[in-house]
Amino acid sequence: MKLFIISTLFSLFAILYACSSQKPSKTIKDVFNQEQFDSNVINHLSLYDSLKNILVANVDTIFGYRKVKRGSDNKATAIPPDDFHNFIFIPGKGESSDKISLETLPPFIYSKVDSICRKLGENRIAGFDLQRNKIIVNITIKNDYDEETSAETQHTLTWNWDHSVDKTELEKDTVLNNGWIYYVQTEAWQGR
Repeated sequence: MKLFIISTLFSLFAILYACSSQKPSKTIKDVFNQEQFDSNVINHLSLYDSLKNILVANVDTIFGYRKVKRGSDNKATAIPPDDFHNFIFIPGKGESSDKISLETLPPFIYSKVDSICRKLGENRIAGFDLQRNKIIVNITIKNDYDEETSAETQHTLTWNWDHSVDKTELEKDTVLNNGWIYYVQTEAWQGR
Protein backbone atom coordinates (compact mmCIF):
# COMPACT_ATOMS: atom_id res chain seq x y z
CA MET A 1 0.00 0.00 0.00
CA LYS A 2 2.84 2.39 0.90
CA LEU A 3 4.50 1.58 -2.41
CA PHE A 4 1.26 2.41 -4.24
CA ILE A 5 0.94 5.77 -2.46
CA ILE A 6 4.59 6.62 -3.05
CA SER A 7 4.39 5.72 -6.75
CA THR A 8 1.14 7.69 -7.12
CA LEU A 9 2.68 10.73 -5.47
CA PHE A 10 5.79 10.39 -7.60
CA SER A 11 3.64 10.17 -10.76
CA LEU A 12 1.61 13.18 -9.68
CA PHE A 13 4.75 15.26 -9.05
CA ALA A 14 6.19 14.16 -12.41
CA ILE A 15 3.02 15.24 -14.21
CA LEU A 16 2.91 18.59 -12.38
CA TYR A 17 6.58 19.23 -13.16
CA ALA A 18 6.07 18.37 -16.84
CA CYS A 19 3.08 20.72 -17.06
CA SER A 20 4.86 23.57 -15.32
CA SER A 21 7.99 23.34 -17.45
CA GLN A 22 6.24 23.23 -20.82
CA LYS A 23 7.07 26.10 -23.11
CA PRO A 24 4.27 28.18 -24.62
CA SER A 25 3.05 26.90 -27.96
CA LYS A 26 4.19 30.12 -29.59
CA THR A 27 7.18 32.35 -28.99
CA ILE A 28 7.68 36.10 -29.02
CA LYS A 29 9.27 35.67 -32.44
CA ASP A 30 6.09 33.93 -33.65
CA VAL A 31 4.04 36.90 -32.42
CA PHE A 32 6.37 39.28 -34.28
CA ASN A 33 6.30 37.21 -37.49
CA GLN A 34 2.48 37.24 -37.49
CA GLU A 35 2.34 41.03 -37.14
CA GLN A 36 1.66 43.02 -40.32
CA PHE A 37 1.84 46.67 -41.24
CA ASP A 38 -1.61 48.22 -40.98
CA SER A 39 -2.74 49.58 -44.37
CA ASN A 40 -5.15 51.95 -42.58
CA VAL A 41 -2.13 53.77 -41.17
CA ILE A 42 -0.69 54.24 -44.63
CA ASN A 43 -4.12 55.28 -45.99
CA HIS A 44 -4.41 57.98 -43.30
CA LEU A 45 -0.87 59.32 -43.65
CA SER A 46 -2.20 62.78 -44.58
CA LEU A 47 -3.85 63.08 -41.12
CA TYR A 48 -0.63 62.03 -39.39
CA ASP A 49 1.20 64.57 -41.55
CA SER A 50 -1.27 67.30 -40.50
CA LEU A 51 -0.70 66.41 -36.84
CA LYS A 52 3.07 66.51 -37.33
CA ASN A 53 2.86 69.88 -39.09
CA ILE A 54 0.90 71.43 -36.20
CA LEU A 55 3.34 70.03 -33.63
CA VAL A 56 6.48 71.08 -35.49
CA ALA A 57 5.15 74.59 -36.26
CA ASN A 58 4.30 75.09 -32.58
CA VAL A 59 7.07 73.13 -30.85
CA ASP A 60 8.40 76.09 -28.82
CA THR A 61 4.89 77.14 -27.77
CA ILE A 62 4.08 73.58 -26.67
CA PHE A 63 7.27 73.25 -24.65
CA GLY A 64 6.77 76.69 -23.13
CA TYR A 65 3.24 75.75 -22.14
CA ARG A 66 4.38 72.47 -20.62
CA LYS A 67 6.81 74.35 -18.34
CA VAL A 68 3.82 75.12 -16.17
CA LYS A 69 1.76 72.34 -14.63
CA ARG A 70 -1.86 73.22 -14.01
CA GLY A 71 -3.53 71.36 -11.17
CA SER A 72 -7.22 70.62 -10.68
CA ASP A 73 -7.45 73.91 -8.76
CA ASN A 74 -6.06 75.63 -11.91
CA LYS A 75 -3.03 76.91 -9.97
CA ALA A 76 0.14 76.98 -12.01
CA THR A 77 3.30 75.28 -10.76
CA ALA A 78 6.62 75.53 -12.61
CA ILE A 79 8.15 72.22 -13.65
CA PRO A 80 11.75 71.67 -14.74
CA PRO A 81 12.44 72.34 -18.43
CA ASP A 82 12.55 69.28 -20.63
CA ASP A 83 13.34 68.56 -24.27
CA PHE A 84 10.95 65.64 -24.54
CA HIS A 85 7.23 65.33 -23.88
CA ASN A 86 4.85 62.42 -24.13
CA PHE A 87 1.16 62.90 -24.96
CA ILE A 88 -1.50 60.21 -24.63
CA PHE A 89 -4.78 60.17 -26.56
CA ILE A 90 -7.46 59.06 -24.10
CA PRO A 91 -10.91 59.76 -25.51
CA GLY A 92 -13.65 60.13 -22.94
CA LYS A 93 -12.98 60.51 -19.24
CA GLY A 94 -9.65 58.69 -18.89
CA GLU A 95 -7.06 60.51 -16.83
CA SER A 96 -3.33 60.96 -17.17
CA SER A 97 -0.98 63.87 -16.56
CA ASP A 98 0.14 63.37 -20.17
CA LYS A 99 -3.39 63.24 -21.64
CA ILE A 100 -3.94 65.40 -24.71
CA SER A 101 -5.91 68.18 -23.03
CA LEU A 102 -6.00 71.87 -22.20
CA GLU A 103 -3.61 71.06 -19.34
CA THR A 104 -0.96 69.79 -21.75
CA LEU A 105 -1.53 71.89 -24.88
CA PRO A 106 -2.45 75.56 -25.41
CA PRO A 107 -6.14 75.94 -26.43
CA PHE A 108 -5.49 76.96 -30.05
CA ILE A 109 -3.23 73.92 -30.56
CA TYR A 110 -5.33 71.52 -28.47
CA SER A 111 -8.44 72.01 -30.61
CA LYS A 112 -6.54 71.12 -33.80
CA VAL A 113 -4.67 68.17 -32.28
CA ASP A 114 -7.80 66.79 -30.61
CA SER A 115 -9.76 67.07 -33.87
CA ILE A 116 -7.12 65.10 -35.81
CA CYS A 117 -6.85 62.45 -33.07
CA ARG A 118 -10.62 61.99 -33.07
CA LYS A 119 -10.66 61.66 -36.87
CA LEU A 120 -7.95 59.00 -36.62
CA GLY A 121 -9.76 57.26 -33.75
CA GLU A 122 -8.53 55.03 -30.95
CA ASN A 123 -7.51 52.27 -33.40
CA ARG A 124 -5.08 54.52 -35.28
CA ILE A 125 -3.47 56.64 -32.55
CA ALA A 126 -2.58 55.95 -28.92
CA GLY A 127 -0.41 59.03 -28.40
CA PHE A 128 2.71 60.80 -29.54
CA ASP A 129 6.11 61.94 -28.34
CA LEU A 130 7.58 65.28 -29.25
CA GLN A 131 11.29 65.97 -28.93
CA ARG A 132 12.44 69.57 -29.18
CA ASN A 133 16.20 69.42 -29.65
CA LYS A 134 16.01 67.61 -33.00
CA ILE A 135 12.29 68.18 -33.63
CA ILE A 136 11.34 64.52 -33.73
CA VAL A 137 7.74 63.35 -33.82
CA ASN A 138 7.00 59.78 -32.78
CA ILE A 139 3.35 58.67 -33.06
CA THR A 140 2.28 55.49 -31.31
CA ILE A 141 -0.41 53.87 -33.41
CA LYS A 142 -1.23 50.95 -31.15
CA ASN A 143 0.15 48.59 -28.53
CA ASP A 144 -0.94 44.97 -28.54
CA TYR A 145 -0.26 42.51 -25.75
CA ASP A 146 -0.09 38.73 -26.23
CA GLU A 147 -0.93 36.98 -22.95
CA GLU A 148 0.46 33.61 -23.96
CA THR A 149 3.97 34.91 -24.57
CA SER A 150 3.85 38.13 -22.51
CA ALA A 151 4.90 39.97 -25.67
CA GLU A 152 4.05 43.57 -26.46
CA THR A 153 3.92 44.71 -30.07
CA GLN A 154 3.99 48.41 -30.86
CA HIS A 155 3.20 50.10 -34.16
CA THR A 156 4.88 53.49 -34.48
CA LEU A 157 5.16 56.23 -37.08
CA THR A 158 8.34 58.27 -36.73
CA TRP A 159 9.17 61.51 -38.48
CA ASN A 160 12.71 62.89 -38.66
CA TRP A 161 14.30 60.04 -36.76
CA ASP A 162 15.70 56.78 -38.06
CA HIS A 163 16.39 54.34 -35.27
CA SER A 164 17.48 51.53 -37.58
CA VAL A 165 20.94 51.75 -36.00
CA ASP A 166 19.30 50.46 -32.81
CA LYS A 167 17.21 47.90 -34.70
CA THR A 168 16.51 44.61 -33.00
CA GLU A 169 15.77 41.20 -34.46
CA LEU A 170 12.09 41.72 -33.66
CA GLU A 171 11.65 45.03 -35.47
CA LYS A 172 10.66 45.78 -39.01
CA ASP A 173 10.13 49.07 -40.80
CA THR A 174 9.00 50.58 -44.04
CA VAL A 175 9.81 54.04 -45.38
CA LEU A 176 6.77 56.12 -46.29
CA ASN A 177 6.34 59.56 -47.89
CA ASN A 178 7.44 62.89 -46.41
CA GLY A 179 10.11 61.57 -44.04
CA TRP A 180 7.89 59.05 -42.21
CA ILE A 181 9.07 55.58 -41.20
CA TYR A 182 6.54 53.01 -39.99
CA TYR A 183 7.99 50.64 -37.38
CA VAL A 184 6.61 47.45 -35.87
CA GLN A 185 8.47 46.12 -32.85
CA THR A 186 7.78 43.19 -30.54
CA GLU A 187 9.47 42.65 -27.20
CA ALA A 188 8.99 40.88 -23.89
CA TRP A 189 6.63 43.02 -21.83
CA GLN A 190 8.52 44.70 -19.02
CA GLY A 191 5.58 46.28 -17.25
CA ARG A 192 5.26 49.95 -16.55
